[in-house]
Amino acid sequence: GLAAEDEIILTLRRAEVELLVGQLKMFRDDMQWGYRDNALMEICADFPRPDFYKRLFKECGLDADDL
Repeated sequence: GLAAEDEIILTLRRAEVELLVGQLKMFRDDMQWGYRDNALMEICADFPRPDFYKRLFKECGLDADDL
């Protein structure tokens, strides 16, 4: 949630680094798509909770009403 491009840590095998970097460069260079161009730094928490979560919340003794 809302991590900036310099706040993300991930782990992968050495063999996968070249593939990942190549795909990221494709997004940036070929598709003109980058993090700063398309990132909306906001979370909209006002949405109806799916029925599955309502049931799960009730089972756990939590407030199951929608916001």
